[in-house]
Amino acid sequence: MLQYKNYSTLVHPFRTCFLDELYDWFILGLINLQQVENITKKFYKNIKKSYLCCVLIRKYSNETVRTNSSWWKTFLKFNIRDQLPLILVNKNINTFTTQQICLNHRERSPSSYMINKELFLKNFNLNHFFTQTIERNLKVKYTIPNDIIKNRL
Repeated sequence: MLQYKNYSTLVHPFRTCFLDELYDWFILGLINLQQVENITKKFYKNIKKSYLCCVLIRKYSNETVRTNSSWWKTFLKFNIRDQLPLILVNKNINTFTTQQICLNHRERSPSSYMINKELFLKNFNLNHFFTQTIERNLKVKYTIPNDIIKNRL
């Protein structure tokens, strides 16, 4: 997996892109609409990837050291989960699927994050504003995946 790469991680099995992870942060109340605005304006790097950071394969190199350092600084800035900060600092990490390393996902496991029901309902009612922010800042049409909402109910 690292034959020509210094850094590899899993493709997220339940997210199709960066925006899915961003939305999950929003619906859980980990970030607010203003933070969505700031992230999509300042940090946005790649719409077509979502990492699952439970498996990281790294080969020592200056590039790896830089990525780790930037990832850690970005993680501390948000102080929330690690997938999104990794995408924000390096959109070109090599990815592989769970099938490539013989892991089977039978179904989506429930989140271990405690849901603040009040924030969830408030942010759920702001879904339209979330998608408007994405469309305005990134010039892409984004549809919120039903399975993210369903998994959080």
